[in-house]
Amino acid sequence: MSGKITAANSASATGTIVQVGTNANLTGNIDVNGNVVVGGGTVSGKVTHPTGTTYTGPAPAGGNIIGAPSLPTLPALPTPIVFPAASSTNVTTNQTLAPGNYGALTLSGNKTVTLNGAGIYVFSAVTLSNSNNLVFNFQNSSTGQFRIYVHGDIDFGKLNASMANGGSADRIYLEVHGNGSTSASGKDAIKISNGSSGGSGSSKWMGSIYAPYGTINISAGTGSTLLTGALWSGTQLNIQSGVSLVF
Repeated sequence: MSGKITAANSASATGTIVQVGTNANLTGNIDVNGNVVVGGGTVSGKVTHPTGTTYTGPAPAGGNIIGAPSLPTLPALPTPIVFPAASSTNVTTNQTLAPGNYGALTLSGNKTVTLNGAGIYVFSAVTLSNSNNLVFNFQNSSTGQFRIYVHGDIDFGKLNASMANGGSADRIYLEVHGNGSTSASGKDAIKISNGSSGGSGSSKWMGSIYAPYGTINISAGTGSTLLTGALWSGTQLNIQSGVSLVF
């Protein structure tokens, strides 16, 4: 991980506040209001934590400093968008969709849904089983943004998202208003499962995801996931093993 790591620990919790596994390569400074544990590897910056707290791990090249950590002021999360209503038109098989209002997007596996052109796509919920394809067709246009609004929860399963005819991840935005009540954990507003390990078998998503009312849970199960974009959650972001995140 490159860049700075900080944890304000605003709840003043005891115990380990930042924990990193073995074989880590941390190139930036670490500023934590609490205990820090790095299982092994290299810490190239300095580690700063208050009096009465501890650092355990490889010797930081910049020093283990007892003092006030330098903590940023976090930006406020965006105000959730007021979605248009979904419709009763469910999507359950291979289909090309124009911008508009739909019901539930439910695919049983090995199906392809193409979003044909930039614009607003509204769904009541999304449940994709096994391996399905989601294609963003930019139609060779240099303007416009895909905006996907989902009223309920999303389970993408082993998703393969891709772009056709131009486009870029910064022109794709997904906002989900579920609170995870339909998920197995009871809190996952959006979930992406790992695909087959490596290569084209990875699960893939590109674009920003905002879940103001529930958890974003990435990479459940063995295999790998490739994410290109940004992730915002109003509650918790859970990134498990096998994930490559390109911001």
